[in-house]
Amino acid sequence: MNVLLVEDDPALARGIQVILEIEGYRTFWASNLKSAYEINEGEKLGLVILDLGLADGSGFDFLTKVRESLEPCAKFRPFVVKVAAGVGYATLSFWRTSKQWRRTA
Repeated sequence: MNVLLVEDDPALARGIQVILEIEGYRTFWASNLKSAYEINEGEKLGLVILDLGLADGSGFDFLTKVRESLEPCAKFRPFVVKVAAGVGYATLSFWRTSKQWRRTA
């Protein structure tokens, strides 16, 4: 499965990317919305991991536009939304068991 990771923090993005690739996922990293739109157009994606607070716009805008652009029969594309609050990260951590993602924190 192809995964798009939209994250502007390179260290965090690399950590998530390494974990996904170890698990066998093909991962595309976009550090901004412009790159995310380009990858979304050029690749068949099964999952998007999306940071909401990006320098060039809101992840909500990306989510809305992608959902609107999907074919009626394919209106579902899973998204995992990652957010940062204040100076600390309030991220959702996920672990994989039997191909299922579960919230751990």
